[in-house]
Amino acid sequence: RLPKRLVIQGAGIISVEYALIFAKLGSHVTLIDAFPAFLPMLDVSLQEAVKQTLDEFKVEVIMGTPFKRVIAEPRSTPQNPALRIDAGDRTFGCDTLLSACGRSGNSDGIGLENLAEKGLVINPRGKLISVDANGYTGVGKVYAVGDVASGSMGLATMGQNQAARAVRALFSGAKISDSAAVKPSAIWTIPELAWAGMTEKQAEEKGLNYGVAKVDFKQTVKGCVTDQYGFLKLIFNRDNGKVLGTHLFGESSCELVNYGAEAVNLETTIFKMLRFVFPAVTYHNLYSRAAAEGKLRLTGAKNLEAATLWKQVYCIVEKGLKASGQSVKVTDALKKAFKFYDKRKHGFLSAKDLHSALISLGMEDMDEDDGAEMIFEATDGKSMEELDYETFIAVIAQNADAFRKTLEEENNGV
Repeated sequence: RLPKRLVIQGAGIISVEYALIFAKLGSHVTLIDAFPAFLPMLDVSLQEAVKQTLDEFKVEVIMGTPFKRVIAEPRSTPQNPALRIDAGDRTFGCDTLLSACGRSGNSDGIGLENLAEKGLVINPRGKLISVDANGYTGVGKVYAVGDVASGSMGLATMGQNQAARAVRALFSGAKISDSAAVKPSAIWTIPELAWAGMTEKQAEEKGLNYGVAKVDFKQTVKGCVTDQYGFLKLIFNRDNGKVLGTHLFGESSCELVNYGAEAVNLETTIFKMLRFVFPAVTYHNLYSRAAAEGKLRLTGAKNLEAATLWKQVYCIVEKGLKASGQSVKVTDALKKAFKFYDKRKHGFLSAKDLHSALISLGMEDMDEDDGAEMIFEATDGKSMEELDYETFIAVIAQNADAFRKTLEEENNGV
């Protein structure tokens, strides 16, 4: 029986996974959680992507609303259940209720409470036993691993890793490497998402000078072919280029994240990532694109496409002048185009004017929206509407060594 109206208690990972499954099958789904924060372990970009997906499937998400009681309506039968959920200020009716408020460790009834005075700690929430990186409780030779131990996240693979570390620590005493301390995490939503390493919030809390590079699936050949929505977001250290976090949303994210996790663990830089050659027509090329954008961001670029267009201006204009046989300096051609399209003669070009000016200079592949993005890039995010002549020339010079040298010679009277 497919639920007509499904209420899910909790808004964690399992709740969201099941919400999307049943919503796609046609159920009306409502998520209700007692806590205020929605999937707080996720980076803000993944949170927003999940919220948007839930909204697209008309899943209602209600946070900060604990259940008071659940009662069966008088008409309810085992064959046709009818439930009413009392959540204080609101009530909800449904025919199916799924409670997904997290797992609890099965730590009762084995005498662990007798070890409390020796230092063994069982956390009240989830009844998880506190352990260190090797599963040690701090008491005698008592170790805990898997669903009963802190840090396992209720995942079989994490429990296996904890078990291996505990056995090595208990029987060999050998030092265990932390070279793979960052573990990838995956959520099987529709579409799936995954991450490894720091979120933006964590990087900010640590006071790191971090940067962000985000690229869409459609910026790869495979993304163009499949037409699937998704993105890769890299968080990197602006001081040395090291990758701090990898966050993915979309098809195959749970597979793609493994390279990102390795990059974080090996302290790979975006420069090294940029040199790695990935197989053609794969989503792994997202890493190359993100690394390229990250490198541009280190130079102050805010938009990869706009920054690339500014880099092309000088070369395209110079090439066009040579091809036409004109003995006109690039500086003069730029100045002439700027003045011609400055219709109001006030020393500024609008986004539309800039687009027209650059088209006239040979940049025929520009879209109409590119003008606004280029102004935004040139003004360091201060405007998308107007660009003055000095900034116009300066940003071209910044992206072309030959042009910068020419300007210096002209200014020095050479």
